[in-house]
Amino acid sequence: MNLPCYPYEKTGEEATEVYSNFTFAPSQNMNFNEIVNKFEECCAPKCNETLREIHFVCACKNQMKAKSTISQS
Repeated sequence: MNLPCYPYEKTGEEATEVYSNFTFAPSQNMNFNEIVNKFEECCAPKCNETLREIHFVCACKNQMKAKSTISQS
């Protein structure tokens, strides 16, 4: 395994396994910033579309409820 010269031994087995699955384009420099970007892409929380839709529907219902309450006053 040809890892860059930073103390990858301290990253843990999971991080080393994730790193070993990264692919770099020939035009990409394999520097620290590129590696950090790859980890961020891989480990950043993904958007839960279902949960997002539920929040949207609830917000719409609350807004409609507020409008109906105002119009009844």
